[in-house]
Amino acid sequence: MKDRKIRLLLVEDDKVDQMAFERFVRSKELPYDYTIAGSVAKADKIIKSISFDVIIVDYMLGDGTSFELFDLFKELPVIVTNRYR
Repeated sequence: MKDRKIRLLLVEDDKVDQMAFERFVRSKELPYDYTIAGSVAKADKIIKSISFDVIIVDYMLGDGTSFELFDLFKELPVIVTNRYR
């Protein structure tokens, strides 16, 4: 069990933020298997087909907000982010 990677879903619609996350994970060799969804609709489909250990979701997405996904998360730890621009 020690070698098992954490299954993480990043829900982020900003490509720059997606790339920054991927660079960080790779540079630190973090034990994550991750999937990136760029919208509420895409996250909805992914969550229904893949199980995750944790979800990191941007509050404001192009097609809605993170709160629209909370019913799908159920028992999962969720980290909601928001970047002021």
